[in-house]
Amino acid sequence: MKKFLIISLILFSKSFAVDNLYLNGKVEDYFPLTNELKVKVGDGPCSGTQYFILDKNLNGKALVGKKINFVIDSSSCEKNKKYKILKFMVVEE
Repeated sequence: MKKFLIISLILFSKSFAVDNLYLNGKVEDYFPLTNELKVKVGDGPCSGTQYFILDKNLNGKALVGKKINFVIDSSSCEKNKKYKILKFMVVEE
């Protein structure tokens, strides 16, 4: 019974695990009407210019021209799909 319970808990916890993707890039532009950032992402699955949605309470205009490290709400990245930025940090140059 204990063995079944442990296996069930492991399988149950894995089924609800959500992975997020950690990226870095330079913010090229900010669009206040849609609250989107245009970011030139470095190496990785999202490399190239991508658009990301920023939280409404954050000032995206202050990020233009800055390099940022950020986490998106997905474990993968597809071209022309917009992902939400969950956390970010400005990188000192």
